[in-house]
Amino acid sequence: MAGDAVTVTVQGADTLAATLHSAGGKLGNLREAHAAAASAVVQAAQGLTPVRTGLLRSSIWGTTAADRATVTANAPYAAFVHARTPFLTGALEQTRAGILVDYGAAVADTVDTVKGK
Repeated sequence: MAGDAVTVTVQGADTLAATLHSAGGKLGNLREAHAAAASAVVQAAQGLTPVRTGLLRSSIWGTTAADRATVTANAPYAAFVHARTPFLTGALEQTRAGILVDYGAAVADTVDTVKGK
């Protein structure tokens, strides 16, 4: 039996490698999911922001990059107000479950593109 040969043939290895490579690139750039997350947090934060003149509320905005979403309030007194009424933190807490669902769907859609044969 020591001389018996076993042969294994892998079919679709090139396709698997190519689609894994493509999926890896897509997972590194979830810009659409980041944009949705930033938008949700901005909207929630604007609803939680104390309003006297409206400047603080209007200074809340979001940006995205390939690997992140950022929400900022840049009124001169934003940090002071946030320390007393954490509107950005509250907005993230309110939207966290929906954001996680959106990211999960984006990752699942990408993983579904991986094929072997």
